[in-house]
Amino acid sequence: MKPVLLAAAFVLGRWAFADQTAGDETADRAAIESIIATLNSHRKPVASLFTLEAPTADVQELTRLAEASREPLSEVTEPHFIIRSIRFVTPGVALVDAEKDVQYGSLVFKPSVPLVLVMKKVTQWRIAAVRVLYNRGSPRA
Repeated sequence: MKPVLLAAAFVLGRWAFADQTAGDETADRAAIESIIATLNSHRKPVASLFTLEAPTADVQELTRLAEASREPLSEVTEPHFIIRSIRFVTPGVALVDAEKDVQYGSLVFKPSVPLVLVMKKVTQWRIAAVRVLYNRGSPRA
């Protein structure tokens, strides 16, 4: 009898809290998207979007990727990060497949750099790590 009650409690508990989990995931997606929007707007230093434990090399790499071209009269647009997908590994960890887009001139040459952001939620979502996926033989953007 106890195993049946335990199984019923588990099934009913998941059913009862399914809406709350879906709502939490929607809010978490919105929070992650706002971090990428902040990265695109250049309103805050890139380092402020990372967790305290994030590797310094990752902070420097994303800072380098996010910097706009400082050359006068350049035809290079500001870098823009696009989210391709958000996958939750646990309720507090997410993998974000993203891409850095930069346009040169009038669409003659448009390189993009795929990257994976590991997001971590302690009190709020932050970037915990960055992995840039460069193609072999292609220059680093």
